[in-house]
Amino acid sequence: MKKIFLLIPIFILNGIVNPDIPKRDLNRFIEKHDWEKAYIYITESVDYRDNYLATEYIKMRYFEEICEIDSSLEYAKSIVDSTVDTLFYDVIRIFRKSGNDSLIKKYCDKKNDSIIKLFYFLSYNKDDSLFEYISILPDSSFYIYFKFSRFGKKIPSFNSHIKRIGYDKRVNIYENNYMYSNAIKIRKGLLNYRGENNTFNLAKDYYLKGKKEQAYYYFKKVLNEYPHSREALKSLNYLKKDNKIHGNSRYNAAKVYMNFKKYRSAKAVLKPLGIKHKKVRYLRGICEYGSKNYKSAIKILYPLRYNNFYDASFYIGVSYYKIKQSKKAKVFLNYFIKNSNSTKNIGEAYYRMAILDKKNSIKNYLSVLYCDTKSYFIERALFAILEHGNNELYGDIINNYKYKNKIFTPKVLNTLHMMCIDINSMDLAKYYREHLNNLFPVHYYTILISGLNSNIAKAYDHNIDILNIISIGIRAGYASEAKKIFKYKDKKANDYLHLAETAYKASHYSLSINYANKYIDMCLKGNKEIDSIVFKLLFPRGYSPIVNRYANEFNVDKNLIYAIIREESWFQRDVISRAGAIGLMQVMPQTFKMMGYYNRSNYFNPDENIKAGSEFIKNLLKRYQGSIFAVISHYNGGSIPARNANDTLFIEHVPYVETENYIKNVLRSYEFYKKIYKDNTI
Repeated sequence: MKKIFLLIPIFILNGIVNPDIPKRDLNRFIEKHDWEKAYIYITESVDYRDNYLATEYIKMRYFEEICEIDSSLEYAKSIVDSTVDTLFYDVIRIFRKSGNDSLIKKYCDKKNDSIIKLFYFLSYNKDDSLFEYISILPDSSFYIYFKFSRFGKKIPSFNSHIKRIGYDKRVNIYENNYMYSNAIKIRKGLLNYRGENNTFNLAKDYYLKGKKEQAYYYFKKVLNEYPHSREALKSLNYLKKDNKIHGNSRYNAAKVYMNFKKYRSAKAVLKPLGIKHKKVRYLRGICEYGSKNYKSAIKILYPLRYNNFYDASFYIGVSYYKIKQSKKAKVFLNYFIKNSNSTKNIGEAYYRMAILDKKNSIKNYLSVLYCDTKSYFIERALFAILEHGNNELYGDIINNYKYKNKIFTPKVLNTLHMMCIDINSMDLAKYYREHLNNLFPVHYYTILISGLNSNIAKAYDHNIDILNIISIGIRAGYASEAKKIFKYKDKKANDYLHLAETAYKASHYSLSINYANKYIDMCLKGNKEIDSIVFKLLFPRGYSPIVNRYANEFNVDKNLIYAIIREESWFQRDVISRAGAIGLMQVMPQTFKMMGYYNRSNYFNPDENIKAGSEFIKNLLKRYQGSIFAVISHYNGGSIPARNANDTLFIEHVPYVETENYIKNVLRSYEFYKKIYKDNTI
């Protein structure tokens, strides 16, 4: 069996390129993952006879990048017998993409590569064959957990090792091996020390064991004690399946559904209770409100309009606001503000009143800031006060907000920073700017205020032994199988960075972005320094030969194309949105047809998709006189912006939150792409 070893970096051309050939430029292209320039370089500069392995490998990667897998496969076959081990995993990835499992099996046997065999058998769930390779893994804590979870008592050392493993991992091993009695015993002991996840899994273990009455008891316990948790929603699925939602449990079930905005399910579960009882009527009315049936909501809630125990007057007022009956909306929202004992919706009520009552708008916006309300209303109230331009208010807002309100979203921090600049309070401006940099290092507002941070420390240790198998799996095209193994590992920030870099080198850009995001999240939570390499992994340039071609053809900035692809699809070529948008650039079918692309079977093809998306951007740039803001807004949300919108304030007035966030994300990505790939540094 081949020993498990550390991955050698992909940039191995020093060992396979003729030493007489200048390699500096070629290595630079490969380090930048620019297979198009590497391909052009070897076709113009390298003697094929002396550099066969290097040229065939680069051609294989180039054709993989432009999704011509059949051509890439031919070059993969030509170098598969190479003795350079690190190339073998890239070749296996091409075999996997082309569906040639027979070639994978053939060359794994030929090279006796136990790692690829492990993933090969894992992908087909061939447990008997897989057991042979898993059983030889060393008895470190990670491998014991993985082996026991997969095969349990088949492992000879199971009984001697299982008691040494911590409770949480041990109970997972028991559940994975259908040993529910053992799992139940541990989970009952953990009831007072763990939260909703443990209670839900205890109920599920009872259910799978066949003891359904005990299961129903714990499912209902989750429902009552943790109504805002995902586990409550999962518990409802079990209870609903066995028709165990009745009586008072219908009321609790409806509240859980409403917490997750499943208003249709909530209405269905409440229907047998009628509408006479006040609390049922109240919930039915909120369901109609949540479903945007505002007239029905008013009709149902109207009898409760003066009952201060419920927030009926609030929902009636906002419903009138939504259907543009401003006078009635003001009456009910004013009543709610003056008489309600509830603090849940008071912030939104003040915000709606600020819009309806122009004379007292600033007073109402100020009231929003000190309510326990959603960040959306805090953000917009602050920005409205900033736009009003009353500098006398800024000092009190800045100081009071710093100590009294804990909602620090990027937009809030940006607005407070702008207020500080307006009143020349540079120390506080610096405080909010640094706060924004530290909490949200890759956000749109961070770039708007500070540009790209150039002082990010180098904290990444490449010498990570335990991730070797997982890295090889990702590199060889077995990403889903590698993730199954990774779930058994105790995660550290650098684990995610290591795997993000592996995914990037394997052209698995969506996984690279995913793991890079998780790396940054863990660094921020653990107050650790962020490695500068992560930005290349967060903002990859996938399909670069295709993007370059159509950026030049349609005279569109390629960084804008990359930014849109990143935000639309994360470089996943086969995605379809709920609205029906297709492929890398999420082009709508009607947009394809409008521009003369009628062959629907080609819409997912990266070449056709990027061509159509780039041409659409060209048309929008012409329509909006080159306004990037307007182009991005139209690309996502239709013909929304004013034609002369040309500054950042335009974004804050986009009427749809989804479109506003989309514009900010694309602009953020656009700035990163321009910076990263201009001087290759952060």
